[in-house]
Amino acid sequence: MRYCDLHIRGRPMLLRDWREQNGWTLARLAAALDLPSERSVGTVQRWETGKSRPEADVIERIETVTGGAVTVADMHETRLAFLSKQLGNSSEGVARCPAE
Repeated sequence: MRYCDLHIRGRPMLLRDWREQNGWTLARLAAALDLPSERSVGTVQRWETGKSRPEADVIERIETVTGGAVTVADMHETRLAFLSKQLGNSSEGVARCPAE
């Protein structure tokens, strides 16, 4: 299965969007993910923007905490979109699969 086949919604569910839609603070999300309290809010904020990426086990916890609303693919695409902007690429996210 190709990466683009995994992401059929058209755009990722951003962790920030999920958090805000559910009325969660950064601190509440960090606590739900069992992150150490020291600098955890800043860490979650960097994940939300794609500035950094969580480890695989944390991404699994994100998917669990959000009830599957934010997936591994969503976190990956958030990171790629950030990197694309850093490189000056005008396209957002990952190129979609060509029509078959």
